[in-house]
Amino acid sequence: MANLNKVILIGRLGQDPEAKETTSGTFVANFSIATNEFWTDKQGEKQERTEWHNVVAWDKLADLANNYLRRGSNIYCEGKLQTRSWESEEGEKKYKTEIVASNIQFLDKKEDSPPAVDHAREEKPVSPMKAKQNESVFKSMESALRKSNPEMSDEQIKEMMDRVNPGGKKTGDDIPF
Repeated sequence: MANLNKVILIGRLGQDPEAKETTSGTFVANFSIATNEFWTDKQGEKQERTEWHNVVAWDKLADLANNYLRRGSNIYCEGKLQTRSWESEEGEKKYKTEIVASNIQFLDKKEDSPPAVDHAREEKPVSPMKAKQNESVFKSMESALRKSNPEMSDEQIKEMMDRVNPGGKKTGDDIPF
């Protein structure tokens, strides 16, 4: 008999993702998605129920969630159900069932995005994963610039790199593509 563990949700984030790096250096983001169910009861009254789903994203998905999702973002999330267990400080066994995301798609149109997106993104610190990726991209760009323009001095190359990445910052907004 075949088995399948697959969850597909379309809903809105209840809060900004909480992101961190594990002790082993893996990036993880946690957030919740609200889905709504609507129906008309026997008395003809419209009813609504909101269900909250805990989601965990790892590595690149965690980095994307951390950098682009905000409270109220409308997303499509695909993943699998997983239950974790641990022992509390009082010695009690605790359980948490969550969706481990394998695919996230942003459904908001740019103009429909929650108003917090623009300023929240500027204020949010760069994830360690994003900083490492950006540093690698800038080193590759500088190397390619040196190879394709051997006549350029170090000062000229530095000036070109400063145009692409003013001040040598390592944020997600620094890469022009």
